[in-house]
This record gives sequence, structure tokens and C-alpha cells, in this order.
Amino acid sequence: MAGENEGWKEGLPEDIRGHPSLASLESVESLAKSWVNAQKLIGKEKLPIPTGADDKEGWQTVFTRLGRPEKAEGYEISKNDVPTEVPVEESFLTGFKTVAHTLGLLPAQTQGIFNWWVENEKGVITQLNETDQTDRQKAETELRQDMGQAYEGNIKLASSVISKFGGKHVQELLGSSFANNPKVIRLLSSIGKVMSEESLLEGEVISTHTPTEAQTEIDRIMGDPKHPYFHAEHPEHKAAVEYMQNMHKLVYPEGKK
Repeated sequence: MAGENEGWKEGLPEDIRGHPSLASLESVESLAKSWVNAQKLIGKEKLPIPTGADDKEGWQTVFTRLGRPEKAEGYEISKNDVPTEVPVEESFLTGFKTVAHTLGLLPAQTQGIFNWWVENEKGVITQLNETDQTDRQKAETELRQDMGQAYEGNIKLASSVISKFGGKHVQELLGSSFANNPKVIRLLSSIGKVMSEESLLEGEVISTHTPTEAQTEIDRIMGDPKHPYFHAEHPEHKAAVEYMQNMHKLVYPEGKK
């Protein structure tokens, strides 16, 4: 067969026998196949090839032929799967579409990149929530160890300071920082102690002494022989005894010494 195909071009007219397009054709059969394939392309719209990276007009023609919208506004971005915790501003979408159009992205490609961004944002939010929860737990553990039974009282006192003097906007501003930052809670509870606790908490009686502070109070009273605690006939003796009992409960919770 190979011998039969040798010299097959000799039967062609001299003016086309050496044409470069025939160089890769090894037989009449390969010429026939090439002709059939060429016939399949006849009548189809041709896609021009840009001359290079700087051929902006050529690339714009290619993008348009492939299906890019005429204008950036022509992209229709579906937001059906976007959760509420991932805000999508119109200004963001406008900029996103503009970049997609400049890069020559097709509608499906543009939607695909948008979907990837949404999934990425969801992952970031999940990570932030997990970190926030961990920070809250660490802060609560640290404060409970430091404040003992005074923890709940100090939290109420700190919240009351914000509610009374900061209002809704300050509460929103502090957000997780208030719940996650022991320093913030200590500061706010200290401010509350300086102010009138009864005024802040509308008469609610709470304990804001930490075990260390309670022990300091016990030592102070025990070192003062003139204190009502030591004088049963004193009109404030009963209140002083109750106060000391409360201080001991803070230092020795559940009667443990």
C-alpha cells in the first residue's frame, strides 16, 4: 500500500503539485479526508484570531462572538443561594460585572466565579463564628475563675452600664468585643461599682465582689475592733453580720475552706 501511494502527487498539475498545503498529505486517501473535513466547515461563521495580546479590537470581537453580553449590565447574576449573612451590595455587583465584561467572561463563567465567592464568604463567616464562640468561652472561663460567684453580678453590672449610658448603638458597636474581652467587662463593671448599683439595676441586689475583694473586706472588718460587726448592741450589727456572711460565701463558696 505504501508503494502505491508513493508519487501520487505526480499526477497533479505542475502549478499545484508543490503547494505547501499538500506537504503533509501522504496519499490520495488523506487528501480525500482533508477535503471532506473542509466541506464541513463551509458555511459556518469564522472566528477571527487576534493578532496578539495588544489586539484589543480583535479580542473584543472574539468575546462578543463567544457570547459575552454587549454591556456589563447584560450579565444576570443569580443570588438564589446567597445566605442572608453574606450581604451583596448593588455597588459590588456593578463592579463585579464591569470587571467580568472587561476580561471577556461569558455569562456562565461570571456566575461560576460569583458562586465561588459566595462559598468562600460562607466559609469565612463560619470560621469567624467558631472563633467568636471559642473566644467567648475562654473569656467566660477566665472571668469565672477570677470573679467566682461575683461573675453574674459583674456581667449584669457591665451590661447595665452600657444600657444606661451607651444605648443601642453602643451595644451594637461593642458587639462581640463586650462578650469576648475580659478587660472590657472588668472596666465596665468597675465603672458600675463607682456609680450607684441600685440606680443602674433598678433596686436589684447583686454581688460584684471577687473572692480577692471579699477577702480584703473580711480582713478590713476583722482589723477594726470598732466595727458594728463586733458590737451586738450596735444598730448596724445585724447588717454587718449578714455582710460578713456574704463575704465569706464569696471567698469560700458552698462552705468550702
